[in-house]
Amino acid sequence: MKLKFEMWRNACYRYIKSNGPMTCEQLRDKVKIGKGVYDPMNAKAVAQVLIRDPRFKKEGQIMVKYFTSGPCLTDLWGIKDE
Repeated sequence: MKLKFEMWRNACYRYIKSNGPMTCEQLRDKVKIGKGVYDPMNAKAVAQVLIRDPRFKKEGQIMVKYFTSGPCLTDLWGIKDE
């Protein structure tokens, strides 16, 4: 089965490898690959893309505070040891 967003996932892998574990929101905001290349639309879509790629793993959860909805838990994503 072919996974979607191949270029974006590769960019995420390189970004996490150099900067350490990130949340879905941080990856969505920081990883940009260029004009005309599609990336996941929101944090939930980012999580669905990353969970299907065997290179990524959940490192744990952290508490984040949002201005509109208050605090909530979000997943922290890292890369699997090679």
